Amino acid sequence: RLTLELYRNISSGDCVNLSSDNEISVINLIKTISSILNYSGKFEFQTNRVSDVKRHYANIDKLKSIIRNVNFTPFDFALRETIDWYIHEHGNNKAY
Repeated sequence: RLTLELYRNISSGDCVNLSSDNEISVINLIKTISSILNYSGKFEFQTNRVSDVKRHYANIDKLKSIIRNVNFTPFDFALRETIDWYIHEHGNNKAY
């Protein structure tokens, strides 16, 4: 619904962040995905590099200015739905 609403209300070529107002660290994202997939193995970390991304945050002020009443799906629920969809579409071929 959100994508269709934006399509009707922005100019061609205009950019809008589709995100929530919540910041998440990469390690917390990995832990959440691992939990959903029931992965209990170890993580291997590489040496930090200057350009490494440690967290993600998308400013959605523009989105809120275009669509006033945005109802966000809770992150954990949306991530679980996405993973379930992916497994349904592509099988449960685990790479771990």
